[in-house]
Amino acid sequence: MEIIVKTENQLIEENIALIKKLAQSFKPKNDTELDDYIQEGRIGLLKAIRHHDPSKGKLTTIAWNSIRWEILRSIERN
Repeated sequence: MEIIVKTENQLIEENIALIKKLAQSFKPKNDTELDDYIQEGRIGLLKAIRHHDPSKGKLTTIAWNSIRWEILRSIERN
């Protein structure tokens, strides 16, 4: 059985649609705000990737909360 190891960047690119969907759910006022939310979402996804244990569930399930939390923290800071 071949084990496939993906880099953090590959996993981020594969899950960019999830980040964008969550970022848009916060109803950004303009493209700049949307870009900010996406960047914060990428940080959340990266944190989820680094803490992900495949035996505890799919990455996307776990990453959803992490991405959402980072975007919320960004909104609260601003």
